[in-house]
Amino acid sequence: MVRYVYITFVSVFFASKCMRKRNKSFRPKVQQNLIHIKEELEWKIKKANEENQKKIEAINNSHNLHIAYLSNFMSHDIKNSIQNIDAILSSNSANEITDEHLDTLRKQVVLIRETISNFSHLVPHSKSGSFKLNSLIGAIESLNKHILEENNIQFKKNILDDIDLYLRFPFHSLLQMFTNMILNACTNLIEVQNPKILFDIKIDQDKKNLYFSLYDNGSDIPDSEKDNIFNYGYSTTGGTGIGLYHVSYLCNIFKGSVSVNKSKDSDYTKYFLIELPFINIEGENNE
Repeated sequence: MVRYVYITFVSVFFASKCMRKRNKSFRPKVQQNLIHIKEELEWKIKKANEENQKKIEAINNSHNLHIAYLSNFMSHDIKNSIQNIDAILSSNSANEITDEHLDTLRKQVVLIRETISNFSHLVPHSKSGSFKLNSLIGAIESLNKHILEENNIQFKKNILDDIDLYLRFPFHSLLQMFTNMILNACTNLIEVQNPKILFDIKIDQDKKNLYFSLYDNGSDIPDSEKDNIFNYGYSTTGGTGIGLYHVSYLCNIFKGSVSVNKSKDSDYTKYFLIELPFINIEGENNE
């Protein structure tokens, strides 16, 4: 009798254990809270809309600034030349015009022609959509000439020797990007004695990447801020905080990168490094 009860107890014990295992393996999964899923989805949509709005605002502001710079580029030099010509012609009769006056008039006409010629370089045209690298450098220098001169900033450049090096990027997007960087550097150099900027360009040996380095001798950027300076709206100089954000945005679009680094050259404190993939090295049939 005892033996029978023992066997029965053992059988029931193992049966119940097996039943628990079986029930555990077939236990239905707990469904996620649908309200929580809805709230999470709405939050993600909101964040995505905010990010898109930031990008749109940055692009619009950068475009507006770029258009203003293009307009000022023409009006500044031409307006000054016309004022000089008008001053001579309105203040002197034909008999009073001297050789010195004529020489001044000739110089102003030359300046007007050069300004128109330089402006045409800001809008390069080719059937393939490509352009010479050095034409971009010339446009950057010409477009920012006034702000560099107004702030007494010494501007130097180290460019590649190959004048037939071609790029296939949106020309004005790159022009805006580097203009934003120069404007940022100029703001950082306001309180600096003997301010200077160096624009250095290199290409790797495999000709797969271009490296644009913009050096300045303004205040250095603390390591704690280096992760923030490319964020939307972030500024330590009272600016909009959109210029460098737009630079970072364009670099991402072009599958490149941008970073800020401490300079090893004692003449400069820091440099912004832009790395872009090199596209279309052949210059044939590009014009």
